[in-house]
Amino acid sequence: MREPLRFGSIGIRVNDETRWIDRLIIRFLRYRHYGIEVEDGQVIHFYCNSLLALPQATIAKVPLAVFAKDGVVKVDRSVKRLYSRELVVKRAYSQLNSNFEGYHYSQNNCEHFAVWCATGERQSQQNLIREAAARWMSLPLRTGEKVMASIALFSFFQ
Repeated sequence: MREPLRFGSIGIRVNDETRWIDRLIIRFLRYRHYGIEVEDGQVIHFYCNSLLALPQATIAKVPLAVFAKDGVVKVDRSVKRLYSRELVVKRAYSQLNSNFEGYHYSQNNCEHFAVWCATGERQSQQNLIREAAARWMSLPLRTGEKVMASIALFSFFQ
């Protein structure tokens, strides 16, 4: 978990590619970054130096300290891994130096990569939330009409 840095120094989280949008995220948003710890304090992760440089995204192996960038390192126990630890690591290595079919901030990101290594499926909590919202928004039209009629009726008597 990477906490927002507000108005403190963001030096540890910036690089030559960092743009204004990245700086806003670093300063004001809490976000998670996922990776697979492989051995000797090394992590394989899918990252992009800037949201404005998505074609340059890659899967790389880095030291845990570089991966964490002063964030809190935790194991996400919500992912139910289907493969052995050895196979999860082997899957991570199989994608090393690739672009994992292209980075997309909500549809193919670091979480998708890590979950894919553990389960074989590209999935993220972001997707689960988006899918639940889509189901909710696609309620039958009649239900929507009843809600709108109720709101209109209530506003008439105000």
